[in-house]
Amino acid sequence: MRADTSEGLGVFGVALDPVREAVGETRIRRDGSRAVVYVVPADGELPIARAAMELLSGA
Repeated sequence: MRADTSEGLGVFGVALDPVREAVGETRIRRDGSRAVVYVVPADGELPIARAAMELLSGA
């Protein structure tokens, strides 16, 4: 997914390392990449679940 979303960013020096990404490293830039790329974990499902519970409970 990250490879798809970063496609076309090579002009800015972005080059991802699929091996680093696959093993779960935080820094996933390819050696020689001009840009440093980090994975920032996010828990986007939690706020959505809370909002759904609030809506369903009528609060």
